[in-house]
Order: sequence, then C-alpha cells, then structure tokens
Amino acid sequence: MLTKSDSPPVDAACAQHPDQLAAGTCIRCGSFVCEKCQERDARACSFCRASLRQRPLPSSTPWAIVATCGIGLQAVAELAHIAVRFWVFSFVQAIGYTRTEAISIYAMSITAVSIAKAVIWLLSAVYFLTWQYRAVRIAGLIDVSQASPRWAILSWFVPGMNLFKPYQILRDLWLDLGGAASRTTLIRAWWCIGLLTLTLGVWNQSMVLLGEIVGISFDALRRTQIAQSAMFLLATVLCVGVVVRIQRRLVQLKAEVLRAP
Repeated sequence: MLTKSDSPPVDAACAQHPDQLAAGTCIRCGSFVCEKCQERDARACSFCRASLRQRPLPSSTPWAIVATCGIGLQAVAELAHIAVRFWVFSFVQAIGYTRTEAISIYAMSITAVSIAKAVIWLLSAVYFLTWQYRAVRIAGLIDVSQASPRWAILSWFVPGMNLFKPYQILRDLWLDLGGAASRTTLIRAWWCIGLLTLTLGVWNQSMVLLGEIVGISFDALRRTQIAQSAMFLLATVLCVGVVVRIQRRLVQLKAEVLRAP
C-alpha cells in the first residue's frame, strides 16, 4: 500500500521519478514513491505491478459465492428443522392422523431434515474453507499478508486453538487488506455468536441427557433449543456479512495492485 504513514527521509527521492521527493513507500518492495505515484491510488509501485501482472493470480470470487449460498441454505435448513420439531406433530394430528401415525411421520421428518442439515453443513464448511484458503493465498501473493493459507485451514481443527485462532486470522486478513480497524466488529460479533451457539448446543445436549435422570421439563428444553436456533440463524447472517465484506475488499485491492501505471 502506498501510504504517507511510512514517512521517508526528508531528502529521499521517488524510485520512479528521481526528480521528485518521496512522499511514501510501496508496501511490496518498500521503495520510495512521490505524490504523483500516490495520486494514481495504486497499492504498489509500477515495478511491482509489472511483476505481479507477469504471474496470474487465482480468484476467490466463485468460492465466496458458493460459500455464502451454502451458509444461507444452512439458515433455511435450520428454519425447516424448527418447523418440524415444534409444529409438524400437532399439525399432522390436527388434519386427522392418529397419534401413532403422527409419531411415525414426525420421526421420518426429523430424520430427513437432520440428514439434509448435515449434508448442507459439510458442503458449506468445504466451500467456506476453500474460499478462506484462496483469500489468504491471494493476499500473500500481492504481498499484503504474511499469513499461511494452510495454517488458516488447520487452525480450525486444532483443539483449543480453534476457539480463537480462526477469528484472529480473518480479522488480520481484513486489516492486511486495508480494512478499517473500527469495522472488525462484524467479525468479532460473528465469532462470539458462533461460540455462544456452540455453548448452547452443548448445554442442550446435556439437558437432554440429564432430563432422563432428573426430569427436566419439556418447556426448559424447548427454550434452550429455540435460543440455540436463534443464535445459529444470527451467526449465519453475520458469517455471510464477513465473507462478503472481506471478498469485496480483496477484489478492490487486487484491482488496485494490478492497475496499470
């Protein structure tokens, strides 16, 4: 990034225009650039842009699209699961089925929705991780980030570390791409809501198991399940926002870096 924050020496000259005093530095090579270079609103000096144009950069846009679609389908599947869990049984009885038939229909519906949720979740995770890998890799190729694409993926699977490291990687990616520090709130909110959803899920399973022993009421279980579903839906909305915002910034920065002098 060409920036005035990296103040050059008073007598430093622009590498591109030796007769001009330097006003900043190129983020890729650190060479001095003048105000004329900065007026082009480029993120790298002309030499670095020429070097980057010689090697094709991958695209993360298709994966961002399928990832956001997959995350959206997770929200739809969760709404379907809520509908089946709380309304199908009473609805089936209301339209004339016997209790035994209603139980059978309810069980089949729960099984079908649960399988659909699992498949959608698996595909969404693959799409999201592929997008993240490519986004981090592109940021490294244009020399605005030192993060490892492989570590960005592995951090999700290391017990204990996966409670905070993926968040840090995405937050740092946003900042490396030139995003405002004040706008990391969306990433933080998504991560906190995700952790809360996970906690409610564990608590709900614990209540189900304890309910068989100490007799926890159905209403208490229902409230916990509704709270978990609500947090999950909110997390999906925030996750889509995180992907869209980072991807938009990445596309803008990639275009700026490759912009012709």
